[in-house]
Amino acid sequence: MEILNKPIEMISFCGTDGDLRPIRFRYEDEGHHPRIVRVREILSTKESQQLGIQSFLYLCRAMMAGRDQLFELRYTVKSHSWALYRIMY
Repeated sequence: MEILNKPIEMISFCGTDGDLRPIRFRYEDEGHHPRIVRVREILSTKESQQLGIQSFLYLCRAMMAGRDQLFELRYTVKSHSWALYRIMY
């Protein structure tokens, strides 16, 4: 498991009930090339409090670098920012 905590640009959907759903995001790889990832499936969502900072963690599945991968996205409420937190496999 690789922990990245890398800032990303996100396109998400917000339902009438206030739930956020990640749809697609963009990040830079190690070679500083932009990569676009379309979220195929959201497996779970949970709320987290670390050091008093409220965030939501999304366990997702998508094709990344030509492989089907599981990864975790983090939405931080206070800063309204998204991050690619870790890649599972």
